[in-house]
Amino acid sequence: MAALLAPICIVLVALTVRLPLLDAPGFMHDQEQFIIWAYVAQENGLAGVYEFVETSGGPRRLSNYPPVQIYICRALAALYPTVAGRPLDAEVIASVGDRARTTEALAAYTLFKWPAVAADVACALLLFYGIRRRTTVAFAGLVALIFTMLPNVWHNSAVWGAVDSLPVMFLITALECITRKRTGWMGVLAALAVLTKPQSIIFIPVFIILAIRDKHVPRVPSLAAGALAALITTSAILVPFHGALGGVWDAYVGAPGFYPLTHLNGFSAWFLGAPLLESHLQDNLLEYYVRDDVGLVAAITARQLGVVAFLAFACFSFYRLWARGTDSCALRCCVRMVPLAFFVCSTQMHERYVYPVVAMWAWSATPTWRWLAGFCAISFVAAVNVLWVWVGPFDNAAVHHLSQALHRPWLGLSPGSICAGLLVWIMLLLVVREIHRMLKSRQSATVPS
Repeated sequence: MAALLAPICIVLVALTVRLPLLDAPGFMHDQEQFIIWAYVAQENGLAGVYEFVETSGGPRRLSNYPPVQIYICRALAALYPTVAGRPLDAEVIASVGDRARTTEALAAYTLFKWPAVAADVACALLLFYGIRRRTTVAFAGLVALIFTMLPNVWHNSAVWGAVDSLPVMFLITALECITRKRTGWMGVLAALAVLTKPQSIIFIPVFIILAIRDKHVPRVPSLAAGALAALITTSAILVPFHGALGGVWDAYVGAPGFYPLTHLNGFSAWFLGAPLLESHLQDNLLEYYVRDDVGLVAAITARQLGVVAFLAFACFSFYRLWARGTDSCALRCCVRMVPLAFFVCSTQMHERYVYPVVAMWAWSATPTWRWLAGFCAISFVAAVNVLWVWVGPFDNAAVHHLSQALHRPWLGLSPGSICAGLLVWIMLLLVVREIHRMLKSRQSATVPS
């Protein structure tokens, strides 16, 4: 009975938290640009979203997101007349840009948040069914329920209007597939994740290692099945964009050029070098943020240092996963460390990029105090980070007091510096623990029987 009631409870709680927030205007530019892309895709076709437009900084492509998000925007444009009773047009876009509270604008705010909200709910259900396989129904239900109520999770979709839950949904499903020996479906879902957000690429080595090192599946056929499924999926999705493949390519390789800063309010290690007491997204960014493409030491840039640091941590984690034969403990450690190292070490981190870190720690849940302490710490940092940047389009006493608390020093330091330091400490603790395991296993191997 508990196994039947738990999923219903998870869905009901998730929707109860999110539904009252859906008609609020999303974050300044993010949700507005999704609506603009939907309109352009409707008028000019999917490939039209990758055309160049004039901006104050020179010509840029209209969209810098991969194709899956464009498909979603186009589908929402087709659905909008059913919801609002009128087509999505320039007048609606103007009202959204003014953050109006008209019927048409409210319909747009609500509709364009639904894909991420649905992905939130799907992630919670995937967590429940995945964790239940290796622990108990009660523990799995509790973790999934907590995940749906985490501030950074519901704020991302229901308040901000961002879509970070979409690639995470595909990644968690791909992990579930590969752990169940369904390599072909893993390839499909991994491809969908990468075609939704470029950051998903960091998980590709995990899937490759799992496919090759699985003792219960033939190595070459397993890897070939996953690769073929990923190739077919990618090719099918790219068909409507055959005339705009340059735009799709730029969504991946051109991403570092949009915000060439050591951080963009993400509480990464780079925040410690350029701490702020509040975000300045509506100001001249270069007055408050540090560029990541200028030489720091011997012409080496912060961006290059960040990439090298991330690769060092990631490769160590991949090596341990490979060496330990993809056992469940090694896999849990890997999926925790890789997204955490990406967020902590890389430059240009937005506050929203901590979402995969929280989700992967939830997916790797075990009923131990060690896991609980790490999960609570990371969830705390994630909540503080997103609310520090933007509490939401709300104006009341509670929001005012929360904003004041987040934008003043804690123990003489900015809240972001304390949170960034906590993430760095957790990451180093993970590495030290894994090194200890490696040395211990080597000592055991050298002891004569």
